[in-house]
Amino acid sequence: MNEARDGLLDAHRRYFVDRGYQEHFIAYGPRVSDNGAAWVGSVMLVELPTREAVEGMLANEPDNRAGLYERLEIHDWRFGGRH
Repeated sequence: MNEARDGLLDAHRRYFVDRGYQEHFIAYGPRVSDNGAAWVGSVMLVELPTREAVEGMLANEPDNRAGLYERLEIHDWRFGGRH
């Protein structure tokens, strides 16, 4: 899976910049296996106006379109924790 992700890394990064999503990120990073050896997903804290906007962003994201994620989880969140 890491090879597939590495092949999409530039498209993944450009996607967020070219579509203006980058300015909405609070934090973003890889999620790795317990031993730190393998990429297993991504964690994003994103501030967008609606849940539907987040779903739309993720639906077209290159890693997701390539089937690299087993599942997506979207949680409502605000500073201070989930609500």
